[in-house]
Amino acid sequence: MRRYFPDEEINQANVTTPWMEFGSKVAKALEERPVPDWLSDITVYDVNEHQIIREIDGVKFRGSLDTFRFEDCAFADHKSTLKKYTTKDAEKHREQLTFYSTLVQDAYGKVVDTTHIIQIPVFMDECGIVRRTGEPENKVPVVITQSERDAMREDMARVGKEIMTVYEAYKNGEIKF
Repeated sequence: MRRYFPDEEINQANVTTPWMEFGSKVAKALEERPVPDWLSDITVYDVNEHQIIREIDGVKFRGSLDTFRFEDCAFADHKSTLKKYTTKDAEKHREQLTFYSTLVQDAYGKVVDTTHIIQIPVFMDECGIVRRTGEPENKVPVVITQSERDAMREDMARVGKEIMTVYEAYKNGEIKF
C-alpha cells in the first residue's frame, strides 16, 4: 500500500492477502544468509530489502529494493505469481522499476540500465496457502534508459510537491480525509 503522508491516522490499515503474506515471507527469508533451502535457487545480490531515502527538490522519497548489488548498483524485484512472467507482464512494473532506478542513480551516481523482474512461480493449495511450485525462477529483463530516469525525476519532484501541498493543507485543517 502506498503511503504518502507520515500520519498514521491518514494512512489506512494495511490490507493483506495470502499472496502478500507469501511475498513478505519470501522477502524476510531472502534476507537470511545463507538463504534458506526452499529459496536457495532464487537470485539474490549483496543485500535484500535495501532501503534508499533521497531528497529530490526538497521532497523525501523512499524505496525498498528487493535485492541490490553495490559493485555496479544493479537491483532486481522479486514477484511471486501464478503464471509465467513475460516481457509484457514485466512492463506493468516499468514505473516502479524506473522509480527505483532513479533513486539508485541519485544515491550512488550510477545504475545499470538493465534490471530484472525475478518471478517466483507459486500456486495456492486447497487450504488457501500460497506455496512455491518447485519450478525455477523466471528472470525477465527490463531496460530503463537515462531519458526515462530523467523524466521520472521531474515527475517525482512535481508530484512530491503536490502531495506536500495537500499534506500541509490537511495539517492546517483546510481539508479532511
